[in-house]
Formats: sequence, structure tokens, C-alpha cells
Amino acid sequence: MSLVTSQRMMVRFRMKKEVHRVLEANEKGRPYRGAFYGFLAAAGVIFMTDPTRQLHGAGSVRWVWSAFILCGTLTSLWGVARDRWRIEWYGLPLQMSALGGLAVLLVVGGGTTSRIAFSLIITAFLPVLTHRFVALNRLAKASKKMAKHEAQNE
Repeated sequence: MSLVTSQRMMVRFRMKKEVHRVLEANEKGRPYRGAFYGFLAAAGVIFMTDPTRQLHGAGSVRWVWSAFILCGTLTSLWGVARDRWRIEWYGLPLQMSALGGLAVLLVVGGGTTSRIAFSLIITAFLPVLTHRFVALNRLAKASKKMAKHEAQNE
């Protein structure tokens, strides 16, 4: 075995190990993420059908953000249920933008104490979703890098 072949095998092993490590970490919280996305989807439906007093003055903007929440969470929920991380990854930007938009909408609509508190509760979900998006983004980059490496070696 030549030195070049040995180095290629080591690089391939390191890449597979990296992807495996990320996938292993991915599987630990699957039921909890499913419940989280399910609850957020239910909140999206409630925001659409019967908004709280804080969202009554929002008008059609409420519908857009509620649809973003609903579409994003259903997409991510489908990905979790089917064990497809890429599908879950596609729904996360919709959820993050919708929750951020709703939080801003609540504060801009009139900064009462209850609106600010509700906005902070909604904003508390953003770090969780951002962390998940970054983890899946890392997995996507590693799998893309591995696929590129495999294509070059064939």
C-alpha cells in the first residue's frame, strides 16, 4: 500500500467518523424534538384561528407569521418522524424567522408588560432552534465534504 493510498484512507475514516459523531448526537433528542415541533405547530394553528389579545391588532401580518410557524414546524416534524435530518433542517429557518417576527410584532404593537413578557417567552425558543440549525448545518457540510471526497477518489 502506498503512502498516498494510506493517507486517503485516513482522511476518509476521519470524515466518516465526524459524520457518524454528528449523527449519533442527532439521535439522542429525537422524541423531545418531535414533541417540541408538535407543540409549536399547535401554537401556529392557535395563532391563526384564535389569536391572543396581544395579536389582534396585527392584521394580516399575524397570518404570515402563523403560516411560517405552521409550515416550518410541520416540515421539521415530518423530518423528525421520518428520521431525515435534511427535511428537519429545511423547516428551521421558517420557524426562527416566524418566532423572531412575532416577538418584534408584540413589542412594536405596544410595549405593555404582558406583551413584552409574551415576546420574551417566544424569544426563548430562538436559541434552541438556532442551536439545532447550526448542528444540522455542520452535518450538511460534513456530508457534502465527504461526498466530494468520495467522488474525487473514484
